[in-house]
Amino acid sequence: MNVHINKESNVPLYLQLLAIFSEKIRTGEWPVGEKIQSEKELSRQYNVSLITVRRALEELCALDMINKIQGKGSFVSYGKTEQYNIRFRELSSFTHEMEQSKQKAGAAVLEESVVPASKELADLFGVAPQTRLFRVVRLRTINEIPAIVSTSYIHPEAARKIQGTDLTGSIYAVLERAGIELSGGSEEIFAAMPPANVAQHLGIGDDCPVLDARCKVLHGQKVILFTQSYINSKRLSITVELNKAVPHI
Repeated sequence: MNVHINKESNVPLYLQLLAIFSEKIRTGEWPVGEKIQSEKELSRQYNVSLITVRRALEELCALDMINKIQGKGSFVSYGKTEQYNIRFRELSSFTHEMEQSKQKAGAAVLEESVVPASKELADLFGVAPQTRLFRVVRLRTINEIPAIVSTSYIHPEAARKIQGTDLTGSIYAVLERAGIELSGGSEEIFAAMPPANVAQHLGIGDDCPVLDARCKVLHGQKVILFTQSYINSKRLSITVELNKAVPHI
């Protein structure tokens, strides 16, 4: 591909520049997540005006090929073609949902600790305030692409049975292998802005909206696990399946 701007061409300069930038992303010369050169540097490199560069970058944003982060610059996006879906039908782990979608789920444990329960968590778990809870923070990936940062709190009854276990897979599976049968759960989802450390792990700007999902998992009638997940909505969408209610006779 010709990587030079032809000022004699009838093709607008910004479209020529757009083609060059798109090819760099397609071939991996500009890899996913990389910060690209500044508008001034691109203007000098291709000998075009700042207005032309900005127009080309705006078109790349519209195509979801880059993200422009205020005060930080432009970064190569993962693109809409790399978005995956979780379907809410029943209590099912992220790992299982990705396996069902023929995708590779992964996780890295960012932190494991024992923390005193806040009043909200104590009420949720039905324990006294300051009770020690096992806490694990994980970065979940889809095909090695960061998708979710989750923080899980585990009831002391369960924590005693699973501490020291490998938690890079499904926590649900770990709990059930430890003899803790899961009876159900519920999940609430909010729109949110990510904390700075979460945005860094997900490779997005801290001004990029995410989904804040809060899931309670039950053992009998008791909350055994609570997880707050920040979901990169550019990577993962959620479908809730609705069945027609059976009419009362």
